[in-house]
Amino acid sequence: MHDLAASMGPVLDLVGWVGLVGSVVFFVAAAVVRARHGHWVSAPCHTQLLENQECIVWRTPDGSVVSHVLHGAPADGRPPETVYYREANPRRWQTHAPQDGSRALRTTGWALAALFLACQALGLAAAAL
Repeated sequence: MHDLAASMGPVLDLVGWVGLVGSVVFFVAAAVVRARHGHWVSAPCHTQLLENQECIVWRTPDGSVVSHVLHGAPADGRPPETVYYREANPRRWQTHAPQDGSRALRTTGWALAALFLACQALGLAAAAL
């Protein structure tokens, strides 16, 4: 039993360090994805008939009025109450909250960090046997 515990220590140590390096890679990837995702701003909006087309209209923080043609009816049949747009490019907008694409990457990073801690604890326990 002692030989098995002695040989498991280095293996657990190696797996733990690989998990730690992997977690750092996933955290960096999550930060890059979050930065590339850009900053989305929400604003109250309303629909208005402009030039015989149903448009969505909202105001930016600097007071500018932005309008775009509303393509397609919402699934629930009600007009949108909030619009989400990129601060740098108000022409890129959507009526639903933007998804955070970095959540899965951060979760994987935390799981690999937990793997590192578990392997370190098991390695110490194996060395104590």
